Amino acid sequence: MAEITVEPLPTAPAVAPAVEPTVPVEQPTPGPALPDEILRVPAFQALFAGSPPAFSASLKDKRPEVKLVASNKEALMQSGIGFYRSLGGDLGVLFNQMFIHPAEIQQADKEGRLQEIAPPIDSINGEIAKSGKDNPVMAAQTPAGPKGAPIPQPPQFATGGGLPASSEAKLTGARIKNLQPGAPTSGPAPGAGRILNSILKPVV
Repeated sequence: MAEITVEPLPTAPAVAPAVEPTVPVEQPTPGPALPDEILRVPAFQALFAGSPPAFSASLKDKRPEVKLVASNKEALMQSGIGFYRSLGGDLGVLFNQMFIHPAEIQQADKEGRLQEIAPPIDSINGEIAKSGKDNPVMAAQTPAGPKGAPIPQPPQFATGGGLPASSEAKLTGARIKNLQPGAPTSGPAPGAGRILNSILKPVV
């Protein structure tokens, strides 16, 4: 009987696992930082704290803060600061969008009370400079996001007023009289009975 030889199967070379090249994760590029010159101005400290949420300055004045704002406009915008020019064109307003919506600034301007919500920068500088430990920065809260637009209020109807006092008294007297049952021979249909007369009475 012939001898059968069994040849071993050739072993396949080990295949190394494929390694995916890692893509470097891009880190977000931080926006331009605000310079210390701005952060030292008391009015800007109050603005970032949202107390008050806006301040105004005359556009005609050549003051150092105007130059600071112009040279750092992009950094201020990325920090949540908005810009507004008054309808009269003489005032510039900086406002913190985390605490006040642009529509509120515009509405206040239309109503002639812009400087109520955006006081002059000089008055804020003076108040903050002497505030000491009451500086609003000390108690500043970080809001969750930009301030939403104000909800329009429905028109309010005047309360009171109405009819003159004499007419109101007459009407009340007629209502009281109408509630009282009359005699069978009184009312719109004399002699027809109280029920029919009650039905036929005019509504007051």
